[in-house]
Amino acid sequence: MNSDPTDSTTDVDPPLRGEPFSAEHLKAFAEQLAASQKMSTGRGDGLLADRFADNCRFIANTYRVVTTAAKTNEEPIGVDAEWLADNYYVVKEQLREIREDLPRKFYRQLPKLSAGPWAGAPRIYELGHEFVVHTDSSLDEESIVAVVSAYQHIVPLTSGEVWAIPIMLRLVLTENLRRLCSHILLTRVCRRRAQAILAELETGQRRVTLPSDQACSILVMELIECLRAAPPQQYQFGIHELAERLGQPQERLDECVRMEQQRLAANQVSIGNVITSMRLLSALDWTLFFERVSLVEQILRRDPAKVYASMDFATRDLYRHRVERLAKRSRHEEIEVASAALDLAHATAHAPGSDDRTNHIGYYLVDAGRFALEKNLSYQP
Repeated sequence: MNSDPTDSTTDVDPPLRGEPFSAEHLKAFAEQLAASQKMSTGRGDGLLADRFADNCRFIANTYRVVTTAAKTNEEPIGVDAEWLADNYYVVKEQLREIREDLPRKFYRQLPKLSAGPWAGAPRIYELGHEFVVHTDSSLDEESIVAVVSAYQHIVPLTSGEVWAIPIMLRLVLTENLRRLCSHILLTRVCRRRAQAILAELETGQRRVTLPSDQACSILVMELIECLRAAPPQQYQFGIHELAERLGQPQERLDECVRMEQQRLAANQVSIGNVITSMRLLSALDWTLFFERVSLVEQILRRDPAKVYASMDFATRDLYRHRVERLAKRSRHEEIEVASAALDLAHATAHAPGSDDRTNHIGYYLVDAGRFALEKNLSYQP
């Protein structure tokens, strides 16, 4: 696609809007996705980062175009453009958070896909992408929890992936906003083209060919809107004569208007959903979300000493980071490491003469018992 459609009426990417899924359908789809993904041993590529940088520039350019038009009364702006103009500060905050929360080192550590349309991208990005597509960008906390939990019924996510969920969702929403912005700019292009066509028709030019791509319905709608807005004396023909002047059956123009009205209504809903979901992602407490969906967290909370759950977040996070480190250097999954620590704590708890200190999982993660855990995991320091 062209990086800037302001001077062209070629096709632009459609918004991320697919078949709407119910809550149960979303969970079933997440399980199917987890079972179908094929993983890579590489670090992936930088396509997402490059696309994100391009999206930032594109959205900023669209904002400048829209606000300039609004200030100068150059031409009317649509409801979707108003959403962008009124809430651009929300968008800027999202873009800033993505830049801060996704350093390249962290991105390289996320498990990547080896096949399919998202080969080289993090598998958690594909989950976020499909979630946004099948909810029309309308996100809520419980749905996110349900979809992530369903995915983990089949494949456990690493702690890093769980922390990356809000970043991936922001990336997908930014991609969708960019696509919606391209439609805003395409509408402006078609409006100017419509004005030129009307001038040609007024001077007797009959060889005006309507485009065959998606710009056709936009162009017809803009032709009609320009005719309605023009002073009575500007053109010697009206809306009913437009089809004849264009050499098109009236039915085709009617169909174009219907399609454009549907597109405008759908895009207005989508951009509203994008902005609302961006607000939600900024408002959520992601530390609480992490502990709700993390499988490692659920295992560690079964601490026989019943101490772990009462610790503060920083201490629990220290334990989880220790699990991550052991998993990376022992070729075990994180849930396997957490389960091994839990098994040792349980075994000690049932041994004669045991004490509360050795019954606690922390004894095997950060204290003297770590040597026994490392041996069980074949950990190589």
